[in-house]
Amino acid sequence: MGNTAGITMGKVLSNVLDSKVDCYDVECGDIINKYKPFINDNDINTGKKKKFFRLSPNPSVDLFSYIYHHALLNLRSKRGWLGHCRLFTKKPGAEGNGYILWEVWETRCDRPRVDAIVIRNDGEVIKIINVEKWLIMNDLSSDVQTDFDEGFCEG
Repeated sequence: MGNTAGITMGKVLSNVLDSKVDCYDVECGDIINKYKPFINDNDINTGKKKKFFRLSPNPSVDLFSYIYHHALLNLRSKRGWLGHCRLFTKKPGAEGNGYILWEVWETRCDRPRVDAIVIRNDGEVIKIINVEKWLIMNDLSSDVQTDFDEGFCEG
């Protein structure tokens, strides 16, 4: 069995982009999140293969060094992940099972790097550099069925 990290959500997010719907509503645990495709005019010029989505309404405040997103789709690998959603894996000894992928951060530079904020089961907030590599290495996928207390994550 090969690494299947993000394959199912990648198909879903690809279909959202292909169908050109304005918003993708999904119940994550017991909360309904609305993910809107983030359309960056520069994507057309550069042909970037990573596409992003933002929650509507967007709860994040922009800072200088990053552009904040809440879902990631890589058109090249056909993998995707949702923020404000738990992660799961069946890979023994993998890091990240049950963590919450909170936000996806894209650096503001010519060759952007994609990082993320995750919340561990004990509540510790961690910044993951090159998050897609970490997600694939740990065979992590979005788990829209498992509840979590969003108030716990925000406060």
